[in-house]
Amino acid sequence: VRSRRQRQMCIRDRTTGLAYLSPSLLSLILSAIVVAYLIFRKLKPNWILPMSVARRFGPLVGFVGGTLQGAAGISAPVSITFLNAIKLPRLTFIAVVSMFFVGMSVVQIPMLASYGILTLPMVSYGVIGTGLIFLGMPFGEWLMSKIPARQFDDVIQILLFLMVLSLIFKTCLLYTSPSP
Repeated sequence: VRSRRQRQMCIRDRTTGLAYLSPSLLSLILSAIVVAYLIFRKLKPNWILPMSVARRFGPLVGFVGGTLQGAAGISAPVSITFLNAIKLPRLTFIAVVSMFFVGMSVVQIPMLASYGILTLPMVSYGVIGTGLIFLGMPFGEWLMSKIPARQFDDVIQILLFLMVLSLIFKTCLLYTSPSP
């Protein structure tokens, strides 16, 4: 069990990575891992990560997700891939993902503010984005009610693929953008 001081140092170190490390290489590595997982799932569509194995690797996945979030702001592909492999029921999956990101945000906000990354304009963008998310939630609920529970896994895999495309696209833009 980690002490409070050890947890604070761990959080600080991860957030320091966000301030000083380039996310490009991490994005490409993460993209390759998620693509490999998606290919594996297409080859073995009935495969499920056993809960006993998930419990053993859960802390490691949480640590990797937190480290990637702190270093590059990209934990979703790790956490969502892991939860998709467990094949949690739809409502459980949504609740776990929501709590993961709320927890991640609450912990990271003070560090981002102390590094000057989370400024008042960024907070206002976040508030606007959060408002748009809340406005879109009823539509998302309605849309998911039209999709059978057995197809939820496919929807999550499509979303993972779109995340990977977005990461690759953003990384390629960084390399092809002219330097100032």
